[in-house]
Amino acid sequence: MFSLSGWEVAGLISKLGIYPGIAAALGGPLVLLFYHDGSRRLTRDVLVYIALAGLLAFHSALAYFLIQVGTISGSGVAGMFDWTMINLLLDTPLGDSSLLRLTSFVAMFLLALFYLYRIRELQSPPEQLFYSRLFALLFLCALIAAGSFRSTGHLAVFGNTAQLAIALHLLAFGTWVGALLPLAWLCNSPDIAQLKTNMQRFGAHARFILIVLLAAGIYMLTELLTTPSDLIATPYGFALSIKLALVGLLLLLAARHRWFLVPALGTQEAGLKLQRSIYVELVVALVLLCVTAYFSTMLAPPAGSAMMAL
Repeated sequence: MFSLSGWEVAGLISKLGIYPGIAAALGGPLVLLFYHDGSRRLTRDVLVYIALAGLLAFHSALAYFLIQVGTISGSGVAGMFDWTMINLLLDTPLGDSSLLRLTSFVAMFLLALFYLYRIRELQSPPEQLFYSRLFALLFLCALIAAGSFRSTGHLAVFGNTAQLAIALHLLAFGTWVGALLPLAWLCNSPDIAQLKTNMQRFGAHARFILIVLLAAGIYMLTELLTTPSDLIATPYGFALSIKLALVGLLLLLAARHRWFLVPALGTQEAGLKLQRSIYVELVVALVLLCVTAYFSTMLAPPAGSAMMAL
């Protein structure tokens, strides 16, 4: 189950690097739009975060495409730059999805740079419209990148309803995970009252994110599995079980924040405690992304599932 070739490992690593771009494009502007503490530093840090994530995702998407070229050419590392094979694959769904990803991540990177320039030029704090436009533009970038997954791999054989569920699941999870790092930075704010208000507001909004995430995830489970026993009887189900356990852990951490750590905010020490817990949540989310990249790329759903029947 876990025996991988060098090409497969490289492909998984490059695919994993795509996810932070989608997450940062969703969660970063969300924090600026709804939970900003008014500091110029937070705006700058979040925009740098978005730019770096976009740059990482661009190179990861490019590397993923070239790795597939090298794998198919069968002539080693030099085969990654076989122009004949590159041109052939550009006319396939892999080429289409790669071009969509590269375009969206370039746009994401350039938008972050442009808004960083605008922030330097502004003499007063930006108005809400400034962040609203940034959120709308970056959401479009994330939507294009998320849509690129529908034409490649196992997902390409899903029906339209299932593909919509996948897109919603990815967008909801990306919004949640992408907001974690900026929210952790917010915990350094000296205004504890404002921090508590912002975290309570995020908790209220997160309910809707979780509803979409869980609803789409449950629907996908019905498509991927024939019976509940597939979760332990098949390699795909086993990997999926690990993912579900990690999702459960994330939900427990989120519940701890909402019901215990956020209500207890009253001192800088309480803010730092919340920050450490958010970092733990971020680490769990990264492990979850690694598991997702593995089983969505290397494993096939159980025979007889709705997905395999299509």
